[in-house]
Amino acid sequence: MNATKTFFDTIIGPSIVVPVRDSKARLGTWQQIVVINHDNHARKRIVEVTISGI
Repeated sequence: MNATKTFFDTIIGPSIVVPVRDSKARLGTWQQIVVINHDNHARKRIVEVTISGI
């Protein structure tokens, strides 16, 4: 088990909510979406997108 990965996954969490309007992410001036991999070797990942409130 990778203790560092588990630690960061517990603190950061596995998901985010991003407001979207007119097909653009509504982020603040200093906000950005960053994908961080805390694992110690590459793996295949699946990204799932759920859209609600249309």
